[in-house]
Amino acid sequence: MTVTLQPITRENFDALACLSVFEHQRDFLASNSYSIAEASFNPFLRTRAIYLGEEPVGFLMYLAPEPHEEPAGEYGIWRFMIDAKHQGKGLGRQALQLLLDEIRACGDATRIFISYMPDNADAQRFYASFGFRETEIDESGEMVAVLAVDGREQGSGQERPQAFILDLDGTMVDTLGDFVAVLERVLTELGLPVVDRAFVEKTVGRGSEHLIRSCLAQVGGAPELYERAWASYQAQYRALNGQYAEVYPGVREGLQRLRALGLPMACLTNKPAAFARELLRVKGLDGFFDKVFGGDDFERKKPDPLPLLKTCEALGSEPAKTWMIGDSSNDAQAAHAAGCSVVLVSYGYNHGEPIRQVPAQQYVDRLDQIVLS
Repeated sequence: MTVTLQPITRENFDALACLSVFEHQRDFLASNSYSIAEASFNPFLRTRAIYLGEEPVGFLMYLAPEPHEEPAGEYGIWRFMIDAKHQGKGLGRQALQLLLDEIRACGDATRIFISYMPDNADAQRFYASFGFRETEIDESGEMVAVLAVDGREQGSGQERPQAFILDLDGTMVDTLGDFVAVLERVLTELGLPVVDRAFVEKTVGRGSEHLIRSCLAQVGGAPELYERAWASYQAQYRALNGQYAEVYPGVREGLQRLRALGLPMACLTNKPAAFARELLRVKGLDGFFDKVFGGDDFERKKPDPLPLLKTCEALGSEPAKTWMIGDSSNDAQAAHAAGCSVVLVSYGYNHGEPIRQVPAQQYVDRLDQIVLS
């Protein structure tokens, strides 16, 4: 079913008034009925019902700028909620994207701000994944986060680099052929059907464990086969690593440009570290990096910010002055949550989704096209 934003009417008011978040979230949010009443006294407040198909599942309200108001073009998200029983389904992410599109379509937006309590970690991670950057604590004690719109403030949130962190698969090396070959051998060994290349392309990027479990589920393999599949995957990948992989055009030239700046560089991937280091060696890229970290080097993987924060620590760089260069929403979400700038390449494996829908400071078609000034 499709997520849509619809006007508040007499017919859907009661249903919206009955929507509620989880108890631990209620201290952070006014009720929908209060918000609707508040909007009735302010002509610049705009309310929307969030629908899943024919069912209202959430509510949002945003503030449009008044004429001649300074700063010009500043919109604010005042309320945003998804009913408790519909949380965890990705509906909030879809609804927020629709809202951002609606605000951009107004044609005058330069910035969008949101505020939340500083200890609301869920809100911080969620909005950071869209590119909102925390700026200040306001007079009411709430954290203000701001999103620059359509590049009009391009570069204002991108500090001059102090260090670079680069993803591997889909960013520097096209390893899809390796994954397809390895998985074909693993599944055949288990007596299971193989998965096609398109499925693998949509599934890679979240770590080997996720990839194997997803493939087993796709072909009807029992979850109990995971341990055998994992052991086989390790052996097959070790044997085939790099044989069906190619370095993307512009990568060597781009790495040379970055290295010439004399700044520390790390490769950070969700691939197991041993496989990552061997692939970089085989492809002649290992000499560019001061550090190489894999998905098994830390307690959590991207899109969690922990790997980026630990990598910044290892490089001796501040997250705000560290650029994350990747190919997917995983990279962007982790970077935003860690406070790093984001550069995304237009090729790679973004789970089948358009990369330019993912918030970033730059989008490039080749690694040697990154704007460094």
